[in-house]
Amino acid sequence: MVTTLLNSARAVEASQFIVEAFVEMQANPKRGSTLRDETEELIDKGLANLKSRLAKAGLENEEIEARNLKFLAEAEESRARAATEREMAEKQRLKNQANRLRLLIRVEIAMSDGNLGDFLNLLDELGG
Repeated sequence: MVTTLLNSARAVEASQFIVEAFVEMQANPKRGSTLRDETEELIDKGLANLKSRLAKAGLENEEIEARNLKFLAEAEESRARAATEREMAEKQRLKNQANRLRLLIRVEIAMSDGNLGDFLNLLDELGG
């Protein structure tokens, strides 16, 4: 059992030595960089690129949120304007009905009094 453990420990050491030798191999002769150097640079650039993209996505999300808030504000303004216009139209409708009712009452009074001249004048008013 001890022999097996020693053999396993030696195998691990040998594997570590092989991996260490591999990453220390020259990867870029022009720069004199090792595989470890190139790998670290690649990881650093990848992380920088990812951070840049995430920051850009955050900015894009803020722009989308700003557009949505503007759209919602415009929709609310439109609803308020429509409510105001409906209220004004209802007031005008009631005013018109009140005017008609006044004229009809005046016509009824003119007819009851038998005053044909007032009745004809009121008909002219009703006709516009």
